[in-house]
Amino acid sequence: TFASCNNLLDTDSPSTQEASVVYSNYTYAEQAIFSIHQTMCNQNSYRGRFLPWYGFNTDIEWFVDGKSNNVKTEIVNYSITVNDGQLNTGEKNCWADMYSGIERANLAIEGLLQYGDIENKPEMAYLYAEALTLRAMIYYDLIKAWGDVPARFAPLESETIYMKKECRDTIFVHILKDLETAIDYLPYPGKTAATRRTDRVNKVFAEGLYARIALMAS
Repeated sequence: TFASCNNLLDTDSPSTQEASVVYSNYTYAEQAIFSIHQTMCNQNSYRGRFLPWYGFNTDIEWFVDGKSNNVKTEIVNYSITVNDGQLNTGEKNCWADMYSGIERANLAIEGLLQYGDIENKPEMAYLYAEALTLRAMIYYDLIKAWGDVPARFAPLESETIYMKKECRDTIFVHILKDLETAIDYLPYPGKTAATRRTDRVNKVFAEGLYARIALMAS
């Protein structure tokens, strides 16, 4: 019985693909990049909670609700509590989706460096740069909301499941270097099929993000 059980648990899923296959093929690799975008679109992630509400109150717009139980008033005023019912929602929440996006970016970056031949294939270099930029953007928002956070810049392993917080200065240095690399590979808006779209990364976006992060770090 135990031998049978071990064989069953070791069986590979027929729907999986090796990294060497995924990241050497543009279509598959692009789909892996889209999976990073997907983490930003979940209900309790960027789309539904973080972008619409976090830090909404500024000198040009504000949200006010007289109800004492409306947690969104805490989010817009940067006064979130640990029991926040909007951002702290069990497994599906902003923090978890951000780190899911980072993990997918880490896998893409590692895979494209190994198998994408980015120095000779501009289209693969673009995907590599897009993954670097998206990861930098997620860390920028993580630090903006939570300050010092765990820094994962490699795919998850059993030894790295639990990590302590890293000084944000260290993360700033890392993601600024990543963006310097990405900017060299990224085309200007409208120069390729991907950069003719408004939902993909381009050189100007990465340069603007670099400027924002540099100002925040300083």
